[in-house]
Amino acid sequence: MFNRIDPRGALGLLIVVLATVALLLPPLIHWRDLGDFAAHAAYIDRMLAREPGILNEVPNFMYHLLVIALNRLLPGAPLATVKVEVALGLYVLLAATLHVCCRRILDPYTWRSELVAVVVTLALLVIAPVFFLTPQTTYFGYFAPYVYHNPTQIPLRPFSLLLFLAAVAVFTPLWPRPARSATLATRPHPQRQRLLRAGQVVAVAGLSVASLLSKPAFVMILLPALAVVTLVQRVRRRPIDWLLLVAGIGVPAVGLLGYQALTYSAGGLALEPLRTFYEWSLHYDPEAQALLPLKLVLSVLFPLVVYALYWPQSRHSLLLNLAWLCFAAGAAYAYLFVDTGEPAAGNLIWNAQIGAFILHLATALYWVQYLPRRREELRPGWRFFVGGAALALHVSAGGVWYALHLRATWPEIIYTAW
Repeated sequence: MFNRIDPRGALGLLIVVLATVALLLPPLIHWRDLGDFAAHAAYIDRMLAREPGILNEVPNFMYHLLVIALNRLLPGAPLATVKVEVALGLYVLLAATLHVCCRRILDPYTWRSELVAVVVTLALLVIAPVFFLTPQTTYFGYFAPYVYHNPTQIPLRPFSLLLFLAAVAVFTPLWPRPARSATLATRPHPQRQRLLRAGQVVAVAGLSVASLLSKPAFVMILLPALAVVTLVQRVRRRPIDWLLLVAGIGVPAVGLLGYQALTYSAGGLALEPLRTFYEWSLHYDPEAQALLPLKLVLSVLFPLVVYALYWPQSRHSLLLNLAWLCFAAGAAYAYLFVDTGEPAAGNLIWNAQIGAFILHLATALYWVQYLPRRREELRPGWRFFVGGAALALHVSAGGVWYALHLRATWPEIIYTAW
């Protein structure tokens, strides 16, 4: 990823890794036997016992598979410890990916840009909807990028971020490099080029499968978003990497998602607008279905502000537009459909939550490019600082959300902190 070896980049990555461990280890230890962790721990026990049909009941078994694999590698370690180690490793993967992306955008290397990359990366690990206008409701009706009670969301985030970046690369280079005159000496060997190309497609196909096995929520919103962008690119006669799109994303995603839908034994989809929020208002919080437009805006305030402020440029950004389409698809699932197996569980809210997560991260990667790289360049404009203030509101709410979950118990948190 880096253009050259630079000790500042290595130091920044080390700081990010250590800070991620310090930040996420306490809630992981607190929640490892609470919430959905307890239910999925029972699934892991049943998988270890090789119970027939368990994978039809739990098609999103990536977290469970990683826990079982690490448990086999460390047979003496308690299973509760292994669960925390797997989750923490996935958070570190997410943080490292974000840091590398920020560093590429902020290239060339300076201490200032390294500091910004570290701060932005860590900020993006604790964002939450800006729920300060509804202090009595912090979860219901909002689309939270992070939740601490659900283990299957943990592998979904890094794999979905990597898959999203690969999806962007289908249509445009992520980090264009200056054109260089190709000579016979520098041109890659054709056979090596084919091997690299095949490896790229296989890697993206692996990300598609990993994302689906973590939770199908992201692929369910990525596929319609990709269909829209592909249609627009075709109409505009823009280049499309068809091999990466079809073999890397389309075939493995549609094939595995279809198989999961046919074999999943616990529910299905039904078109019932706002049914989830109605169920929440009956079971948990009477305010769950109140102020939904306001909660929608406050869930994605930072992306809205940045897109509006940089409108002449942002409307042409494929990175942002694909992220917005993913979020729109996720919100459509949340508002229009319901899981017939567990209407009150709000399972389709996961689609909007991962959409909000991707949208915030993509917006941050877009916004940070407007920071001048060198001291002699112009100062950041007022738009940059307004965008930073909007991000700070999400981080402030995320700090409150984090603190609530450090001392909360299950299921009391549903009726008190949410």
